Amino acid sequence: MNAFSGTIQRDDLQDMIIGRSPNITDLSVLKMHIARQFPLRSVGMELTERGNKVYFKVDVHNQIVVDTRKSKMVSDGITDTVLVELKEYPLIVYIYSYIIPLLNGLYESEEPDFTEQLNSYSKDLAKEIILDLIGATGIDIQEFDKLAMKL
Repeated sequence: MNAFSGTIQRDDLQDMIIGRSPNITDLSVLKMHIARQFPLRSVGMELTERGNKVYFKVDVHNQIVVDTRKSKMVSDGITDTVLVELKEYPLIVYIYSYIIPLLNGLYESEEPDFTEQLNSYSKDLAKEIILDLIGATGIDIQEFDKLAMKL
């Protein structure tokens, strides 16, 4: 995962948050978004397998945008000098025929446990964010305890 967009309110597209980074999963803003269980509207991904590199974004409607400038499919007869249109077709076929069904299948097989795991994961992320904030700001843990008591 290298990018995401999300909303603070379930259906309010005016409160969008967008992040892009090669280290996106380490960013506190994404962790906070997931910890609060706010919805992700789209996810950017980079897939690398057997020399193939595919950069794409998928949204909540399974609509896909492939970045053909960065993506590369290794195949006999397809080189970097081939036109973008010739590269785009195998990338889209690869994503739609292999990646999306794989991800959907993985989700469906884990769906019964997903809610419980999400709640547990959200709590773990919240604790991690709090500890990061304490460390980054130098707040004393006793001072934080006093703030928490006011909640």
